[in-house]
Amino acid sequence: MAVTSMWKRQVAVALLAAALLGGCSDPKPGALHAVPDETAERVSAFVTSYKQDMVAAVNDHELAQLEADYLLPNTSFFHALQRYGEELQKNGSTKELVSFEVENVYEDDKEGDYFADVIEQVHIMTDDQVDDITRNVRYWVVEGADQSLRLYTIIDRTNESD
Repeated sequence: MAVTSMWKRQVAVALLAAALLGGCSDPKPGALHAVPDETAERVSAFVTSYKQDMVAAVNDHELAQLEADYLLPNTSFFHALQRYGEELQKNGSTKELVSFEVENVYEDDKEGDYFADVIEQVHIMTDDQVDDITRNVRYWVVEGADQSLRLYTIIDRTNESD
């Protein structure tokens, strides 16, 4: 019975993670072009900092600060992130960032938004079970009038071919 319960929890967490990464990615960017090194470094630092803080916030059950520091207010992405964190908490799971590599940063010709292609690896620990998850994702980042960066959404590209 414990194995069935554990399996159900793992499936629930996996489904929420898929919804978090894929459910908010309806819009499609225009043509993308490489950005200058200074911009690439700025966007890379932003998404890296977000991911590190997100893992800590999920584990500490304190997601509100992420919205203040990184996200656009009251978006579907933030609400999906809240549900993901709640599901991890309900299952007694914690998250560990194993690796995070920004491969490329692009700018959208149409809107001027930034896109960071990242290979990230995390461990989700529940009881004595560790799920090793590696994903190819694209962070969609927008710049406000005050030059602050904000995360619009994250697109899972793991099963895409370029």
